[in-house]
Amino acid sequence: MAKQIPRFRFPLWRGALWLSLILELAVIGYLIRPRLPLPSRAFLVKVGPEYVLGWRKGEVEVETATYKKVDDALLFAKKELNLEPGRNPFLADDMERIWVRETSSGFVLMWKTVNLQHLNELTFSREYEAKAFEAAFRSGAYSTSPLGHSVNLIPVRR
Repeated sequence: MAKQIPRFRFPLWRGALWLSLILELAVIGYLIRPRLPLPSRAFLVKVGPEYVLGWRKGEVEVETATYKKVDDALLFAKKELNLEPGRNPFLADDMERIWVRETSSGFVLMWKTVNLQHLNELTFSREYEAKAFEAAFRSGAYSTSPLGHSVNLIPVRR
C-alpha cells in the first residue's frame, strides 16, 4: 500500500502571495499619505542657558522646542524641518563688526549692525556655541525674533 502525502488546503505559495500583496499595500499607503508641509522659516534664540527653536506650524500656530546645546537644536532643524542658517530676506541690516571675547565666566559674542547704533551681546558658557552664533551672524543669518536676537533658519539648498 502506497503512503499518501497529506495535501494542504492552503498551499505555501498562496501565503507568500498574500503576504507580498499586504506588504505592497502598506508601502503604497505610506508613500501616498499626506505629509505636513515643512516650515519655510524658523529662528534659533539663546534664552539663558538654553536654546529655543521656533517655527510656524500652519498659518497661525507657532511651535517651539527647547534644547540644552546649540548643536542639538541645529541638528533637529536640519533633519526634521529641513532648515539651516541662512540670510533673513526681511532684514536689510548687515553686520558692521562682530567678535567673540573670552571672559572669566565664559564667552561673549558682541556685534554691531550698520543701521543700529547699539552694541549687542550674548553670553555663552561654551566657546563652540559662541562660535556657532558668530559664524551664522557673519554669513547673514542674523535676525530678530519675538524672543530676541536670533539665528535665521531657511530651507536647506540642494
